[in-house]
Amino acid sequence: MPSTLANDLFTQNRIVESGSNRYALPQAQLQALRTAAIGPMPRLAGLDAGNPFIWFDSAAHRLAGLYRCAPFAENFTAQIRNIALALDNWVTRSTDACLAAAMQLPLKPYTAARALQTATVLAALRPLVPRDDQQHQTLLCAALSMNVAIWAFQDALGSQSVPLSSGQQRELHLHPLLSSAWLSEMGVDDDDWHALVQQQHERPDGTGYPFHLRGNEVEPLAHQLQLVDEVMAKLSPRGARRAMSTDHVLRELFFQCDDPDDARLNAALIKTLGFYPPGMFVRLANRQLAIVVRRSEHISHPYVAWLDRDGSFTERSCLEPGYEVAEVAELRARDDRFTDLARAWGY
Repeated sequence: MPSTLANDLFTQNRIVESGSNRYALPQAQLQALRTAAIGPMPRLAGLDAGNPFIWFDSAAHRLAGLYRCAPFAENFTAQIRNIALALDNWVTRSTDACLAAAMQLPLKPYTAARALQTATVLAALRPLVPRDDQQHQTLLCAALSMNVAIWAFQDALGSQSVPLSSGQQRELHLHPLLSSAWLSEMGVDDDDWHALVQQQHERPDGTGYPFHLRGNEVEPLAHQLQLVDEVMAKLSPRGARRAMSTDHVLRELFFQCDDPDDARLNAALIKTLGFYPPGMFVRLANRQLAIVVRRSEHISHPYVAWLDRDGSFTERSCLEPGYEVAEVAELRARDDRFTDLARAWGY
């Protein structure tokens, strides 16, 4: 992989090459970060294992706490691996509930929420895009840590309503390498983990960054990370930008690719999410308001449920006449309501 850094003051003041495809922070930059971090490190939230809806909320807070401690977080590698392992276990046990929790809960802050969403979809994608156990865990760890160097910048962008400035664009284009450098400072020595973080925005057609890699220069797992992260970005509201509809994003994905390998990956992602992912509120053909609870073999016809007056959920397949999805309902549950809605998934 090409690894020549841009020879300008903006780049040289923020990052230096420390070896083959490895990066480090200049001492002045490291000292500036250390000075800014003076004071007690924040106490990290625990990981609640009650049900996936509670777990995802606690995981977002814990991940955000790790970001705030970086690049001086203790046991960072082990803590990220623990979150990745717990997430993977939840997805294996209850994929539909996890997709609902990751994509529909109002998780905060933005950067931690996006990392969890991306890692969840990558975990759910595994049955259709096989990986060995080590590759799988490394990919989830990369998804959870890929934006560690710009968490504050990205969280701030969540409320920015104007286009990025040229300085912000440069910061954004450097962050894959900067995050890799921060990971090195915190003891991450896995070359594959670093490669995935460095290539998180590379594209096989050469339009990605920071090195504009092409074809097989891009690691296949990095391409999965880039694709899922990009789709999650489109599905997430940020600032004045509204979230795009899932069916629009996935239909666009279906028609945009000519390469056979990319087409297979895109098709696997479409099948994994479906046009109406779990947790989405929909209006049925009979005008009943319902929530998607399970995917099916038919990407346009999931299983839905609604809460009856007696407090029980009624579930139906959207293949049944009168129960087809007529439209997506512009509705998101409040934090306190997901405790009740979790019962639709058996929690």
